[in-house]
Amino acid sequence: MENMNLEEILDDLDSTQNSYQETLNFILNNYAQEEWDDMSEKLIFSEKELNDLIIRKEDLGEKNGLNFLILIYNNEFSEDFLDQEYIKDLLDIPEYEYHEIMGRYNSLECGSTLWGNLFYNNQWVFSENFLLKNIDRIKNIYGFQRYQTVTEKMFQKIIDDIEYINLFDQKLSANFIQKYFKDHHSKFNFRDFNKVIDFTEEQFIEFISYKDILDKKEYDKLWYSVGYFNISEEFIKSNLDKINTIYKVDYSEGNSWKSILNNKINYSNKLIEDNIQNIDISQLFNGKVNLSKKLIEQYYPKNNKEFKDSNFLEIKNISEMNELVKKMISEEIIDFKSLSRGKYVSLELIEKYHNRLDMEYVLHYNNFVTIDFFVNKILEWYPNLKISISTYLNIENANENNLNFILNKPEFYSQFTLSDMYLYFNIIKDIMLSFPDMYSDNIKKSIDEFKHQQPQFFTVKNETKDISSFEDPAFLIKFIFNNLCDRIEN
Repeated sequence: MENMNLEEILDDLDSTQNSYQETLNFILNNYAQEEWDDMSEKLIFSEKELNDLIIRKEDLGEKNGLNFLILIYNNEFSEDFLDQEYIKDLLDIPEYEYHEIMGRYNSLECGSTLWGNLFYNNQWVFSENFLLKNIDRIKNIYGFQRYQTVTEKMFQKIIDDIEYINLFDQKLSANFIQKYFKDHHSKFNFRDFNKVIDFTEEQFIEFISYKDILDKKEYDKLWYSVGYFNISEEFIKSNLDKINTIYKVDYSEGNSWKSILNNKINYSNKLIEDNIQNIDISQLFNGKVNLSKKLIEQYYPKNNKEFKDSNFLEIKNISEMNELVKKMISEEIIDFKSLSRGKYVSLELIEKYHNRLDMEYVLHYNNFVTIDFFVNKILEWYPNLKISISTYLNIENANENNLNFILNKPEFYSQFTLSDMYLYFNIIKDIMLSFPDMYSDNIKKSIDEFKHQQPQFFTVKNETKDISSFEDPAFLIKFIFNNLCDRIEN
């Protein structure tokens, strides 16, 4: 062994051999920590080997062995492995202290204990049971609410001890928020109430009744966010004084109409016309209210810059107004970049103007493009078209048609990297959990067969250079997943 490098020895390491303990003693005493760091980054180890080779907390800087922080970014661990007391002792170490002892590693700095690094590199994977078991260690770790699924049961256990409740990344029900709002209102960011899809007008009326315990900023934020409570047209008409008030909220300034126009209620065009003097034109055309052709034409002057800057093509019923859209294109009110990004641009218009459009944008944003249209139209126009995996996921919102095509077309999926395919199937897995009725047993069986044929697409070892990169699959999974959930739900 004296003439072998560490990698050669570790490659041949076999815990079943009689010489195993002797080999461990030799390598732990004869190779520098720098070499162990390289192996921690380069090789994949069994959990038995990890237990034998990881440096314990009390031995950091004193003995050599596998570097746990580096392993976090390059190995997958079972929850049983992580639940060992010596591992949790390592995870409890503040990251900066670990760096001071072991030297800096080229990792994303999480600014917490090593739990933060673990959660960042293993996003949305840990079970409720595992997180609850360790809740007192992790409850105030930023990455806990940012990168793991925190259930209402978990929040109930820790709500008195945490400083904030992350509505942006966590899916909490309106009833849960209602239960804790009075005593914990300061822990909610009201601007993230748009992430809560089942708020009611009655809940808003209750919240606003707590005027004596809300400070002025909170009270203003509630009115600024009133639209997220899916309020009725009658409520709006009865509270126009509050709704038309200009509020200064964090870095924004405006009235309540922005949130009102972006909820799921399709208010009447008469309500819009009666209050048009208080509605920012760009907000009107960025909202979700179905506007009549008459209203659209009435409020787009020839040189209306505000209109050009809006997302007018996201109005759902614009797909029924092809002639109006053509007219606006001829008058240069709509450009082809905007047309490419329009959610509700009709397939007829895509076909008419396809040679002027950015197909990556069309496929990413348009809600009408089907796999059939993609294959028989777009790929016919552009047979060598390359698109991102996140864009492909958006076609038919990653449904069975989307899956069937990629599973059966190696000539198509060959354009994607291993990390792309890893990301794709991780997101499909999460979509299946969130929307189980979307997928049949047959497609699930097809995925299992594909996994057996192409296992490399389901396990990817992160490269060090990608750890701080937006190209890191772990970083993108939640962002793309949330986007798909929004598309499916809306």
